[in-house]
Amino acid sequence: MKVYDVTAIKVKNVNNGTVGKPVVFLVETSQAGPGNLEVTVNGGRVPTSAQAQGQHTYAISFTPREAQNHTVELRFNGQDVPGSPFTCKHPFEC
Repeated sequence: MKVYDVTAIKVKNVNNGTVGKPVVFLVETSQAGPGNLEVTVNGGRVPTSAQAQGQHTYAISFTPREAQNHTVELRFNGQDVPGSPFTCKHPFEC
């Protein structure tokens, strides 16, 4: 029995980035229920960081190393978050 709602996850404040400077956005899971948030960029080839910003809100960041489009995938308990994957296009407008 599923006790979480992946559709309740909100992605906010996605900023623009440039090569060598972090792209940062917030993911809020407070209304989604218990679970595990997974973030991958370009299939895991670009390292990501998640910093807690209070209960159920995380600042996700990655630093582009190349001038190319970056695909960001968000999953919660193994299910795609609505809108995922999304693409940050060079010059990194997500």
